[in-house]
Amino acid sequence: MELLKRDHVEIPLKEDRPLKTYYLERFDPDRFRPKDQRGETVVEFKEFLYDPKRQKGMVQVIVAEENLTQNFWLEIGQKRERWYVRAARGCGIVPTVGIQRALDLVHEATQR
Repeated sequence: MELLKRDHVEIPLKEDRPLKTYYLERFDPDRFRPKDQRGETVVEFKEFLYDPKRQKGMVQVIVAEENLTQNFWLEIGQKRERWYVRAARGCGIVPTVGIQRALDLVHEATQR
């Protein structure tokens, strides 16, 4: 059986978005409860790990949008007397609107 290409489907490339890093004055891991989002873009928080010695938290997130689903980690850590929220280094994510929404939701959860 031979496969032959019949049609070419144009899928427009979306531009990568610069992702915002949030900075916080304080972070309480015991009160941290991010809320999932449903809709056109789905953001689900799966797991939260926190190391009090290193003062670092990791949040596992799944983002599904259009034709792309990404499973990655966001990092909450402390550096130079302030906390930050950012995509964890080495995740290999495609920076999309959904990834930024996950960062926004984590930031919102740190403010409660």
